Amino acid sequence: MKTQDLNKPAVPIGYAALMLELATARGASRERLLDDLAINDADWLRSDARISLLQTNRLLYRAIKLSGEPALGCELGLRAGLTMHGVFGYGLGSQPNFGAAMKFACRYLPLLLPNLCMTLVDDGRHCALDVAETTPLGDLRHSMYELFLLGIVSAAKQMLAGTGQEDPEFELWFDTPEPEYHARYRDRLPPSFFSMGVTRLRFPASLMAQGLATANAITAELAQQQCEREVQQLGLTEDFLARVRAELQRNGRSYPDVETLSARLFMSGRTLKRKLRERGMSFQQLLDYARRHDSICLLRDPHLSVESIAEQVAYSDAANFTRAFRKWMGQTPSAFRARLQPALLHDESGGSRALSGARRLGDAVPR
Repeated sequence: MKTQDLNKPAVPIGYAALMLELATARGASRERLLDDLAINDADWLRSDARISLLQTNRLLYRAIKLSGEPALGCELGLRAGLTMHGVFGYGLGSQPNFGAAMKFACRYLPLLLPNLCMTLVDDGRHCALDVAETTPLGDLRHSMYELFLLGIVSAAKQMLAGTGQEDPEFELWFDTPEPEYHARYRDRLPPSFFSMGVTRLRFPASLMAQGLATANAITAELAQQQCEREVQQLGLTEDFLARVRAELQRNGRSYPDVETLSARLFMSGRTLKRKLRERGMSFQQLLDYARRHDSICLLRDPHLSVESIAEQVAYSDAANFTRAFRKWMGQTPSAFRARLQPALLHDESGGSRALSGARRLGDAVPR
């Protein structure tokens, strides 16, 4: 999303209301939380009201600081059930199965948090919702990821109630370090892994076919139509960063350079750079993200050598790859691979296949 879009009304006001509720319950002053945010009193009474991302980010930052609760993003996510998300929540819960609900979520996520994008991937045994920022989140990055991923977990548990899958084998992966407060929440969260190089919600692929007790074809159709109207009204029809990220996925081929990528997107290299700059990103940042993401996935395969992985992610030799990886992750590829073992032990097979062959399911999302 463009940086100038940060001032446009985009985020449902229900999230702001919950932030206020949690922060004031912990002693924060409502007046200080809302000071100069210019949110109209009447908007709090409208279920369809929205505030801008700048207002949302400032409110979340203040709520964390003034309440003295660094885990506020975690608390918000744990309490964000289906009804919290308005028509998006109705659309999510009325899908025929869990897989359709996750594809719906990928398509219409911008209606909730347009500063995030989500991709659904499948390696055969497991599926994952990979989350990335569409505009830099700064100090709020981990809190926003917690809020979103735990919100999806909370909604998923409601959708799966009565199906025999009330306690699905979810895992939370974060590319951020483990926060000090995590120990307080460990018993309330799915197994969580940190500094993983990717942020995702991971679950067994078999869950995709699980039917939902709340499925309703008519409600699903009406909710999708309403979400499409809102996408158009809010000007969220193009996720440019998602298009660029998709083109930078390795998928068995080499990474494109600026000119090759811009040609695929039917624009000049200069235009591509300008569009990325408008969104607070650069081509090199996104290329590094793609290489880092692919490296993490490939390192999960114990049969691949570091030299082979270096070649697959377009480094001339293992030494250059190791230097780049240390810059990204603060450790060598071999050390990081050793750290992956606790996560791999959660796989049913006692091992794991790399996501190097993962297929994107976003194209299957209903339009």
